[in-house]
Amino acid sequence: MIDADLVDLKELASSRPANRYIIRLHFAASPIDRGGPRVFDVYAQDQLVCSNVTIDPSGTAQQRFSVQLLENISIADKLRLRFVPKKRQAALAGIEIVREP
Repeated sequence: MIDADLVDLKELASSRPANRYIIRLHFAASPIDRGGPRVFDVYAQDQLVCSNVTIDPSGTAQQRFSVQLLENISIADKLRLRFVPKKRQAALAGIEIVREP
C-alpha cells in the first residue's frame, strides 16, 4: 500500500468548513517501464473512488495513460490519497485540484 503525503490545502480552504473539490488524477506509464501493467485502487478521504485502475506500458495509448475524475470530494484542510496496489505499485504523474463553484 502506498500512502501519499497529506497535501496541505490551507491556502485553498483555510479554517472554513469543508469545501467540495473536483480532483483529476493523472497516471502515465514511463517509457522505461518494462515491468508489465500496474493495477491499483484509489482512495480519497478514506473512500474507495477508483477500482482496478490499470496502466499498461506496452499497451495502446489509452492503456498507457489515464485521467481519473473525482467529483464532489469534501476537503476541509487536508486531502488524503491512498493507492492500494493489486499488481505493482501505483505511479501518479500529476494532480489537479479545483474548488467546485
